[in-house]
Amino acid sequence: MKDWNTVIAETYRAYEQIEFKPKGTLTKDDRYPFADGIIKEVFNIKNHDISEIYKKVVLLNSLYSTNIFATFEVSLKISKIRNFVDRVEEGDLTLVEEIRHNVISGKKKDFYSFSTKYCHHSNPRKYPIYDSFVEKMLIEHQLPDNISKKEYKNRNKEYPYFKNEIDTLGRKWKLDIDLYYAKLDKFLWISGKNL
Repeated sequence: MKDWNTVIAETYRAYEQIEFKPKGTLTKDDRYPFADGIIKEVFNIKNHDISEIYKKVVLLNSLYSTNIFATFEVSLKISKIRNFVDRVEEGDLTLVEEIRHNVISGKKKDFYSFSTKYCHHSNPRKYPIYDSFVEKMLIEHQLPDNISKKEYKNRNKEYPYFKNEIDTLGRKWKLDIDLYYAKLDKFLWISGKNL
């Protein structure tokens, strides 16, 4: 039986060490630890005015390729969310839903992955990140016998269900609390990408 705490901690350490690779050995795939550092720095500013929100939205969209072509509109929507700062500190899961659903130029848009990233970076202790690579790992390790992959994917698009699946996986693997959610996310993302 794997010691998942060790595997995840080692994967995360290797991920962090990418920043110290010699310049000549860096590749395009090495960009994410640098992006994470930039995003962490910006999200550490807890000011919830529109200029800070816009900066965060643009950075997440640009550095994580979340395909939001209306970043200012999404920023305005986030700026109008009542009690955002208090709610994100409490880990209010309904924030993901409030951010994800948008109407841009008269068309409904669903920015699910982006909304989980925005909430996660606003409070990494309370929000896991949904990503297609993470979902691949959940299918690999959590898919119940009685439902199809398609149904499981649909269920994971409901954030409380997805968060519960991440938490269940963490309990199954007997993870230390310090591995939730940032380190576990990196492990699942890297492993899912390698699938």
